[in-house]
Amino acid sequence: MPTLDSPGCRQCGKSWPEAESSADGRCLQCQTDPPAYTAAFSAAAYRDQARELILLLKFQGVTSAAGYWAHRLTKVAGQLPISPDLIVPVPLARRRQQERGYNQSAEIARRLARGLGCRMEARGLRRVRETAPQAGLSILDRRKNVRRAFAADPARVAGRAVLLLDDVLTTGATAAAAALALRQAGAREIVLVTACRADLVQSMSPHNEVAA
Repeated sequence: MPTLDSPGCRQCGKSWPEAESSADGRCLQCQTDPPAYTAAFSAAAYRDQARELILLLKFQGVTSAAGYWAHRLTKVAGQLPISPDLIVPVPLARRRQQERGYNQSAEIARRLARGLGCRMEARGLRRVRETAPQAGLSILDRRKNVRRAFAADPARVAGRAVLLLDDVLTTGATAAAAALALRQAGAREIVLVTACRADLVQSMSPHNEVAA
């Protein structure tokens, strides 16, 4: 497995040169303002063919690409620190769901759940307000944009180990907001899995595997 020139944060997976000298292997961001998920795993860097497959799935209706990502994430599952009870996809805004006709993250999650032998819970998490597209926003504006944008159903997630699934991790703002909603609803443990990470363009973390 390719590794970074420098270690990655054991919680968010981002490259962080000082990780080895940290008492718990976490980056400064996770030490001061940790996300509600305990670890983050991805199948590929968001580049080249991996990026094309995401775009085909997301915007061209090629839902068969979800099978590829589920296969890749099934391989990554061997690294997970939990045995998941549920896979919960990050929901789309209602308008975008209606325009697209499907949620690309749910398409991956459904197939991954079959591969892992667990349940996909599409109604475990919902958007409770419309948000602007994240593309083009600064990190701070992304966090503001999705703050309190999600709510989770305690009846579906409380006491359970949850894999939170999204297609691409960019700044982590959406994932952090979604994970917080799951935590507030009583999820026992949350691990983030994404098909791609945008911050892995140059190199890969020990927590991640390049798409073949």
